[in-house]
Amino acid sequence: RAVDLPVIDDGPESVVIPCDPDRPGVVIDGEFHAIDVVFPVLHGPWGEDGTIQGLLELAGVPYVGSGVLASALCMDKITLKTVLRAAGITVSDWVAIDGGSDVEDALTRALGLGSVVFVKPSRAGSSVGISRIDVQRDGRAGLMAAIESARAHDPRVIIEAGVLDA
Repeated sequence: RAVDLPVIDDGPESVVIPCDPDRPGVVIDGEFHAIDVVFPVLHGPWGEDGTIQGLLELAGVPYVGSGVLASALCMDKITLKTVLRAAGITVSDWVAIDGGSDVEDALTRALGLGSVVFVKPSRAGSSVGISRIDVQRDGRAGLMAAIESARAHDPRVIIEAGVLDA
């Protein structure tokens, strides 16, 4: 679902982050302001996905928190689970869907993941576009609706097996 962003009409005309590691700062409307450190408190794509961290590193501006690789990796649920599993770390089973996927095959495999699955956009923030599907109750139609809901936020979708309390 598209959302109109608010218009801020009283901000600066221009903001430039010069790439000068010897003089970290920002130029706002032509005036340089030194920066000691940035606290990137951002959510979702173009924020917590490593892009801001990459910009700050290019500009030589110190920041707190995770670096570019960790931020990018953790933002993409499919890629993260693939890397963790390759490193021998146990993760719940999943089915990935992207533009080249056979969705019918993915649906069949997802229905075999367990009694509860979670359908998520692979590269969206924490709880955006997530659906909990009770496989017995919701079935194939419920799963397909959840996939479409997740695709509204990202064409890459992950369907994860629910992890039950032991």
